[in-house]
Amino acid sequence: MPFQVLMETNNVGTIQATYTYGQGLISMRRNGTDVYYHSDGLGSVKQLTDSGGIVTANYTYDSFGNSVGSVSSVANIISSCEQCPIEAGRKSFLSCCCNF
Repeated sequence: MPFQVLMETNNVGTIQATYTYGQGLISMRRNGTDVYYHSDGLGSVKQLTDSGGIVTANYTYDSFGNSVGSVSSVANIISSCEQCPIEAGRKSFLSCCCNF
């Protein structure tokens, strides 16, 4: 699967963040800072790390995959997003995850 880059924009079209994904989320760049996604075997995001490998966010889920907690120092709109196919009527992976 090729890598794709998605842009998060505000209501006037200014880029707020970019997301790179392949078979799942790989990284996010916001305000010139990169963070990297670490997922479990089901594809749920468990941690984010910075470029130095320091954990900047932790996410926990119950046995059904529902989010039960998070601790984050990063603005991240995609925290518990499972990989989902782009279906008819959906503009992007990001719209699928965020229910736009």
